[in-house]
Amino acid sequence: MSLPIGGLSAIGELHASATSLPFGRVAVGDRVEKTLILTNLGTSPVTMEGLTIMGTTDFSILMGEKNPQQDPSALADPDEDGQPGIAPDGQVKLRIVYRPVTE
Repeated sequence: MSLPIGGLSAIGELHASATSLPFGRVAVGDRVEKTLILTNLGTSPVTMEGLTIMGTTDFSILMGEKNPQQDPSALADPDEDGQPGIAPDGQVKLRIVYRPVTE
């Protein structure tokens, strides 16, 4: 499974800890969660306008307890350093949740 990350605008250099997250077989109604870390390896902050998982509604993204797809304000200061965006050397932990609703 790939997770395209969309809506990024930055001069920084955003690195994802993985390019794919294997969830394996998951029964309908069960939930599996994987972690993806985004790190700004650049020298300028990275701002995010949105995070999107395309192609299915069986997946969701959580930052802490917020879903940035439903609450874009979670993206204003995702590394929680008091400044907009992800600071250089800053990290954001995303929880990718897979909960299939149909087979």
